[in-house]
Amino acid sequence: MKSSASEAVRLFQAGRVAEAETAARGLLEANARDAEALHLLGCIRAQALAHPEALALMDQALAIEPANPAFLVNRARVLAQFGLASLRSGDAAQAVRAFEAALPSFPRDASLRNNLGVALQRLGRADDAIACFGEAARLDPELEGVLVNWGNALETRGDLDGARAKFREAIARNPGSAAAWLNAASIEVDLGRNAAAREAYGRVLAIDPRSADARYGQALIDLREKRFGEGWDRHEARFDTDPPQSARRARGRRTRGAVRDSRAPGALRRAHARRGARQGASRRGGEVPRLCRARTPWRGRHQR
Repeated sequence: MKSSASEAVRLFQAGRVAEAETAARGLLEANARDAEALHLLGCIRAQALAHPEALALMDQALAIEPANPAFLVNRARVLAQFGLASLRSGDAAQAVRAFEAALPSFPRDASLRNNLGVALQRLGRADDAIACFGEAARLDPELEGVLVNWGNALETRGDLDGARAKFREAIARNPGSAAAWLNAASIEVDLGRNAAAREAYGRVLAIDPRSADARYGQALIDLREKRFGEGWDRHEARFDTDPPQSARRARGRRTRGAVRDSRAPGALRRAHARRGARQGASRRGGEVPRLCRARTPWRGRHQR
């Protein structure tokens, strides 16, 4: 039986997933309490993004072999993946539960703490999110995106100066980050520093000439400074790129709507953050809020 289980694991590791699943199910038909077959099937279902089913299978395996270290680690990795999937689907509460359940197995995983912070912020738990981002930054000072996420959480709590400091720290670490410059620009507007905001939006456009958010931000500054000709030119030009949510809402409202919307930069930053999250996770930077990729579950107890 053990050699059959090893063969099923080998098939899975070789990418022959359908054959591995058939082998694992055959093992379970012969012995419903085959812990390794249950766990392997859980890994297979996790790869298919069927996370609840995968976790249920892994729990069955752990009920048989509760001290198996590979089973425990793999289950935690599936929980981290489930948290990301839940966050992207809009279920921040489920994401928090999954990330928190994974943390005991990976207490020093900065990416996991960052992702938990994003989920907590979605639930309005800014203080808890700030603590997560701070710990993530301590564990991995080079984790790109965590400082921007931290700044956004501080801004949510009303600490604009603290948020500005985090965005500027993010820029100092990575001057080529359009996301850091964009958030810095919009917080400068919130603080009434239009010249600094205009410069920051210019830096965004130097990095990403198609940034509709930066063009929209520049237009709002022009309009608030009563530079209506330039402002409306920029305001309309942003539709030549990918219009941000806040810009789409403003279409057709002209001077009355755009000028009175004094809080639009902050709303723009949050719209940009939501759109970034929908684009998916990546390894180390880019969108805001930054989600970090969960590790792939080990594919059977034999892989270390």
